[in-house]
Amino acid sequence: MSAYKYPYIADKEMYAAVMGACSWIREKGYFNKAVDYYAKKYGVDKTELAKHIRERQSVGQKGKTAHNKGKKYKWFIVARTCWTDASGETEYSDFEILKGLSGKSVVRRYSEADWKYTVRMDYGGSYAPVIGHKAIAEFETEEEAEKALKMMMQEG
Repeated sequence: MSAYKYPYIADKEMYAAVMGACSWIREKGYFNKAVDYYAKKYGVDKTELAKHIRERQSVGQKGKTAHNKGKKYKWFIVARTCWTDASGETEYSDFEILKGLSGKSVVRRYSEADWKYTVRMDYGGSYAPVIGHKAIAEFETEEEAEKALKMMMQEG
């Protein structure tokens, strides 16, 4: 017996269409195709069938916990980095404040774009830039991060 309390469907054709469509969606994942097929097969209204299917899906989701439950978000100052073989120093620019779970997860947002830019600019010489991003500071609140970034901009 199911742990969930699904809404009652009095119409037998609608019930059969809902069960068939839900089975199709679980197996193949095509919501619209399932609705079209079972609405035609049992002669029921597509919009009403879709409504019943979504009600069943929402009841099934109520018992699940959120994937980020118990995780604490922090604020990070992230800078764009540029490094070359010729200079041997890393330059920081384009500072911004981002919210995330860790510095690693915040920087990961840029990895593909940074890689594409670096590859595009690589001509084989020692002055070819290597672009990346780095989380340079971590804060508990956005206000703290904004205050620190403002101080960094005044100093630098």
